[in-house]
Amino acid sequence: MTARRSIAPFATFVCLWTSALAAPPPPIGESTISFQLTPPQADADEVKARLHSIENPPPFDPSKESVTVHIPPSYTPSTPHGLLIWISPTDSPRIPNDWLEVLSKERLVFAGASRCGNPRNIFDRIRMAVTINAGIRDRINIDGRRVYVSGFSGGGRVASMLGVERPARRLRVGVLGERGHLCEGGNRQ
Repeated sequence: MTARRSIAPFATFVCLWTSALAAPPPPIGESTISFQLTPPQADADEVKARLHSIENPPPFDPSKESVTVHIPPSYTPSTPHGLLIWISPTDSPRIPNDWLEVLSKERLVFAGASRCGNPRNIFDRIRMAVTINAGIRDRINIDGRRVYVSGFSGGGRVASMLGVERPARRLRVGVLGERGHLCEGGNRQ
């Protein structure tokens, strides 16, 4: 009887997550999407443990977040593309327009969260990037070897923290305009 009770919440989560995965892929071009569930990798206890934090992450509901996605014209479901997860220092996930041509040429999908700028707490910024990674990969054909997380200024700092915090995920990290998490503590090698 105890085993049934402990499995029930997990089974409910799996059913809900599976139904969330059935969301249609975003259209070619720019669109705004959201995700209904947080993947297990973005669970509050998981993020707290990986960051070695003594603070508890606040509640996080991805369905209240919006994500700007740009899918290049070259995308077809049979051709896997890379994924660039952008962490902005501002509340707008916009990138320069001339980047879109490069992303298209390199077969990269762009995704960035709104309201995840520097004033937002670090836990939410990391959880949103992890949720974007899982959510986009569940909706479209992404080459897992070509997932990049990058940002400018404080967003670059968060990207560098993700690279250290999730080394097994093989995220490629690009830091723009910030020294980054890897250089802290006097170790500048």
